[in-house]
Amino acid sequence: IPGLTEVDELFDGGIGKFLFKQKTQIKLYDTVSKQVVGSSEEMAFKKLIDACWNKTSSLCALVCKKSIFVFNKSLQRTTRINEGYKIQGAVWTEENVLVYSTYNHIKYLLPNGDNGILKSIDTILYPLELKQNIVYCVDHNGELFKETIDNEEYLFKLSIKNTNIKKVKEFIKNNKTPGNSMI
Repeated sequence: IPGLTEVDELFDGGIGKFLFKQKTQIKLYDTVSKQVVGSSEEMAFKKLIDACWNKTSSLCALVCKKSIFVFNKSLQRTTRINEGYKIQGAVWTEENVLVYSTYNHIKYLLPNGDNGILKSIDTILYPLELKQNIVYCVDHNGELFKETIDNEEYLFKLSIKNTNIKKVKEFIKNNKTPGNSMI
């Protein structure tokens, strides 16, 4: 890359792209056009852990020590969340919900910033993959765990967000409105 002198870290940038970090700035480089197509700057990027793209490369979660930033494919921020505890890792669901873990919880984050707790955990787990309602994780010793989660809350919220009236009615009819959900 012409003029590029200092790169702290490289991350996957989705199809045909990569992300590079320079101190507190992240830039998205397109390998086809050979140019930077997006950038963002945040102090939290100093402690960037991972860049996690959804299956279609339309959303990216930049996972920092205690923050998560969600960006679109042009690296425009859609939401940010701060955590009190260190974030261990994150994976995207088929529905474009980010599932991540902290020291004591498995949580979710919708692209609009809505979030919640899916499950309390007794040991630190690093999520690797999510299929339906099972999160595949590893612990510090490399042991594989399967954690079953109740995904009804985020599916209900997605149905409301996407104005899927049929699905919302189905949740209500089957008395599956999670927790203290407001209708």
